[in-house]
Amino acid sequence: MHADVHLHPYGLVALNLAKGGRFTSNLFDDKPDLAQQLIDALQAWMGEMPGRCARFELGTVDFSGYGPLTPTGFILRTQAAPGARVRDAVNYGDGAVLVFIRLRDSLLDGQPPGTSYPYLLPDGGYSATLVLNKDMLGHASDDGLELLARLLFPELNAFVKKVDSTPLDRTIRLQMFLHRRGASTSEVFYAGFQARTGRWFYSNDTRHQNAEIEVKVHTPDAYKSTDYTFTRTRAAGGGGNSGSTEPEHEDFDLHPETDDYWMLSYNHGTFYTAEFVKAKESDNDRDVNTSMVRWESSFPEEYYRSYTGYVFQGYNEPLPKFVSFDPDSKPLIDGVEREVSSVYQPGLLAIVNFRRRDLPRYVAAPHKALFEKLSKPLYVQLRDAHANLHIVQIDYLPADTIGDRNILVHTVPLRPTGRQTSIARLSNYQEGEHV
Repeated sequence: MHADVHLHPYGLVALNLAKGGRFTSNLFDDKPDLAQQLIDALQAWMGEMPGRCARFELGTVDFSGYGPLTPTGFILRTQAAPGARVRDAVNYGDGAVLVFIRLRDSLLDGQPPGTSYPYLLPDGGYSATLVLNKDMLGHASDDGLELLARLLFPELNAFVKKVDSTPLDRTIRLQMFLHRRGASTSEVFYAGFQARTGRWFYSNDTRHQNAEIEVKVHTPDAYKSTDYTFTRTRAAGGGGNSGSTEPEHEDFDLHPETDDYWMLSYNHGTFYTAEFVKAKESDNDRDVNTSMVRWESSFPEEYYRSYTGYVFQGYNEPLPKFVSFDPDSKPLIDGVEREVSSVYQPGLLAIVNFRRRDLPRYVAAPHKALFEKLSKPLYVQLRDAHANLHIVQIDYLPADTIGDRNILVHTVPLRPTGRQTSIARLSNYQEGEHV
C-alpha cells in the first residue's frame, strides 16, 4: 500500500490511509480478478472509515524553543533499500523515509542528496539512524538529542550516540555576518576564529585551497520607526486593547489600575539580544535607566502615576519568571515578584507599563537624582539574527498631553554605528528583586 503523508501546520506529521492511499495485494497472484476484488474491497472499506480511524500520527516536529537543535523546518523524501527495486529480491519494496531537518543554529540550506547518497539503515535490527552535521556535534549530548528523538518515530525509540563519524576532508561553506567597528576605507579583510582549546586560526594563515574566506562589505540602510511594531496588550486590570494609541480612550478612564505589555518587534527578523544603553557618550554609566516613572500631574498630592519594568527572553535563554526593574528604583517603584504574564510573546522586548494609584508625588522629593533618572526615556540596543545593530528610544507621550502616562511610543534616535558604548545588560536583574 502507498499513502500520502500530510503535514499539519503546527508540525504534526500524519499518515492518512483514506486519502491518497493506493492498495496492492500479492495474496492471489494466480487469480488477478480475485486480487482486484480484494483491493477494491479494502479501498472501499478504508474510504468509509471515520477520519480518526484512517489517520495515523507518525510524530510531531516542535518548532518552539531557542535551543541550537530546535527544528525550524523540514522536508521528507523516500529512498529504496539496496537491491529493493528487484521484484524477486527478498527485500523487495523495503526502504527508508529521509527527514531533512533544518536546525536553528544552521544558517545555510544544504545540498539535496543525489543518486549516490548512501543507505543509512544497516542490518541488525536498526530502525533509525540520526545523522548530524559535524558542526553540530558539540550539541550532541543526551539532552540535546532528546529534542529530535521522537521525530517521526515511536515514542519509545531514543537515539543513543554510539560513534561519531566525521569526514576527513571536506569543503565548508558557511555564511557568517562579520561586523567591523569604526570607519575604514580598506577593502581587504581577514577573519579570526577561536577554537574551544583557545587557539586562534586566521584566514591568512594558510594557502590551502579550501581555506579561502570571501568577505563582502554591505552597509545597511538606516532603520526607521516603521521598521518596528510596538503594540499594547492588556494583561490585568480589566478592559481590552482598543484605543492603544489614544491616551484619552475610555479603556484607560474606566480602568485606572492596569498592567499593559507594550511589545516591540522587528518587522524583518527577530531580536537575539537586547541591552539598555546611554543616550549619549557623555552620560555617566550609572545614569542608564531601565525603568521609567510618570505621575499624572506635578501636584505634590498627586497619587495617579505609571511606571515601567521590562521582559526580554534572549536567544537560547529560559523565559524569565518575573518582570525586571531598574535596580535603583526601589524608593519609587515596588517591583518585587511581578510575575511575567502569559500575554508576553517570547523573543520580543516587552516594556510593561503599570498604571497605579498608590504613591503621592511628594515621596519623590527626597530622591531627586533618582526621580530625574527614571524620568528619562529608555534607550535600548538590540541585535537581530544577522547581528545588525538597532537602537530604539521608548518614552511616554509628552508631559503636556492629557493621558500622557497611558501611552508608550518608540522612535529611532540615530543611525547605529560600530562605536563601543557602556551598556546595562538585560539580564532580568534578580528577577524582580532589589539590592
